[in-house]
Amino acid sequence: MLAHTGDRSGAACRALEVVQRAAARPATALTALHLAVRVADAPRAAVRAATLAAGAGSELMRLQADHVAALTRADGEALEDVSARLHTMGAVAPAAEAAAQAAEVYRKDGRRRASRLARAASARLLAESGCALVPWAVPGNTGSRTAPPLTSREREVAALAAGGLSNRDIAERLVVSVRTVENHLYRVYEKLGITARSGLGGALQGPARDALGRAA
Repeated sequence: MLAHTGDRSGAACRALEVVQRAAARPATALTALHLAVRVADAPRAAVRAATLAAGAGSELMRLQADHVAALTRADGEALEDVSARLHTMGAVAPAAEAAAQAAEVYRKDGRRRASRLARAASARLLAESGCALVPWAVPGNTGSRTAPPLTSREREVAALAAGGLSNRDIAERLVVSVRTVENHLYRVYEKLGITARSGLGGALQGPARDALGRAA
């Protein structure tokens, strides 16, 4: 709850308290540690996570430990590997989160193409899951920054999606692929500071509407 309301440091502290109390329950402790490192910096978390997962028969625990390690190392390739493994397990929304984290790592490293590809992968996974991206998936995305302008095609796709059309309907109307529509929507979400299709209506009517006007 704390992480969802924006108190990431508070959420991390609470999760780390759970880690200490759950020393005799490795699965619980690792789940809490996994949350802590996803919402805030926890530089020593990787060693602790590896210790908790050592010898575990659970693929999920090993995957959580690998996710922690990839985040603490800021390793984009490792995060993409975690995303692929999560997807294989059927954890589609968490896979989208890991892909978004990989995109952020690549962005900070100046690897634009890799960042775009990872963002597109996250968009496809979000569309597949039908879920919104968790608010802590992209660090620093508080919604307070000025949104960059949408392109004319992004404006068109956003308006159609806000009007209730499905991705397939939009693709047929614009004579493009469904994947192209998904990629456009992901960029729209990022620019307008929203995490799901359900936020389009409010974003296009509120302050983020400036992102539409500046590109008109």
